[in-house]
Amino acid sequence: MKKQSNILLVSANPDLHRTLEIVASTCSSRFFGAENAKKGMGLLVSSEMDCVIFDLATLPNPRHKQVVRRKIEKAGVPTLWLNDGSNGNGGSQGSQKIEPIVKFVMDTCERVGNASNGNFLRRFFSVLHRR
Repeated sequence: MKKQSNILLVSANPDLHRTLEIVASTCSSRFFGAENAKKGMGLLVSSEMDCVIFDLATLPNPRHKQVVRRKIEKAGVPTLWLNDGSNGNGGSQGSQKIEPIVKFVMDTCERVGNASNGNFLRRFFSVLHRR
């Protein structure tokens, strides 16, 4: 039996939550969403996550950003950091591109052994079309 991967998104962006929920259901993964860092860190501690997408805009204090980064790095969970100014999005919440986020999640699902890219796009777009 294949292991179901756990995906955590920490972001205040509801569109991103809906999109990753669809991606997770398409690749038979469990999606955990938190709209702020406190809830996100609680989920990270309470559940075994296979990947984390963390929007640093949920942490306005630079000191808190450092603490959160250290905790997640110590947990050893693959993490995609959004809005840190170094990932090519200029640090602006409105300029996030969904493609690299979906690719990161799919790569994690594939590594866990839960998805195959063969039919993913067809399934993903059919689910999007139904919503």
